[in-house]
Amino acid sequence: MRFGVTEPFASGDYFNSSTPGPVVAIGAEVWHGSSVSVGIEAGYDGSKVEVKGSYYTSPAKVTPIGFNASVFVRF
Repeated sequence: MRFGVTEPFASGDYFNSSTPGPVVAIGAEVWHGSSVSVGIEAGYDGSKVEVKGSYYTSPAKVTPIGFNASVFVRF
């Protein structure tokens, strides 16, 4: 289990600001050998990036990652 706070690092012409958010993840090893193990993990990253609006649109807050799932190999 992992938890904490994350801040997105972003830049560019349409970047306005960023907001830190919570990050939580839980995972498990599904196979464990003598020198290698394999596992899965699911998590959520709640940080946000605000992109500038154009003449016709207003600025929008975007969650760059949100929910994610991964497979990992540990040597």
